[in-house]
Amino acid sequence: MVISEDRRDGKPLLKYRFDSMRDLYLSADLALKNEKNGIRAKSSASAGSYKEKYTHDSSFCGCLYEEAVERRYSHKEGLEKIREMAGLEAIMHASQYVKHWSDYDGDTFDIERYQNEQPFLCQRRKVIGSKNRGMFRVIVSIAEPWMVDYDNMLWKTYAACRICDELESQGHRVEILAVSYSRDQHYRYEYTLTEIHIKRFEESMNLAMLCTSLSPWTFRVWMFMVWSHYRKSYSDLGSPCLVEGYYNLGGQKTAIIIDKGDCLSEESANNFIRTLDIGSEVDL
Repeated sequence: MVISEDRRDGKPLLKYRFDSMRDLYLSADLALKNEKNGIRAKSSASAGSYKEKYTHDSSFCGCLYEEAVERRYSHKEGLEKIREMAGLEAIMHASQYVKHWSDYDGDTFDIERYQNEQPFLCQRRKVIGSKNRGMFRVIVSIAEPWMVDYDNMLWKTYAACRICDELESQGHRVEILAVSYSRDQHYRYEYTLTEIHIKRFEESMNLAMLCTSLSPWTFRVWMFMVWSHYRKSYSDLGSPCLVEGYYNLGGQKTAIIIDKGDCLSEESANNFIRTLDIGSEVDL
């Protein structure tokens, strides 16, 4: 974890950056461990107190603390749901593929080709454009009000997955970040920005990880525990702001942003994807 200071509209901003979900979990675990050993940030609240007070309310956090621990790297029920949502599994594999036939390696066997003494093992390969055509950052805001549940957040996962798959099928490289951007006028840092790398440009899509990363408990269990270790109060951790206001300053687009309030239903997610027109050439 890296913590740094910046300014937004002349007002102080505190940044938390995590290289991965594992980095976030380790930071939360370290906060609890340090507090047990009497080590606390100056004038901070307590990650342990936040854990005891809030993480046993599944309506607020999306699940119980013990369930959030089990779902650190995968959420089986979420993975099953998203594969059923609007035929996502078919969409994920319907991009641009060609069949490659071989006598030595393949995923399927064709008996007729074998009998005709033709290469009979088939391998499906994704067609991509020219190398390094472009690099796209997909930013997903996970800071939503408490009444937004996991089923709503799954549509954000669906949208991010669709966007990533379509761009990569065109030969682009894509990274995905889960982001929280909030404002609290009573805190000495009026703005707080938290970034978590979910998928880097060079990595392949891990749908199981995506299903648990873009969830209410990533925000309200793990992020809030880390914040509570460094802040003076955990009773009010700020109100979510539109991420667009931080990343795309001055109207200059630097990322594809699934913002607060975006893609919380099937209709909203599909409309968002449609407006990007990813099937054609994409230009930020």
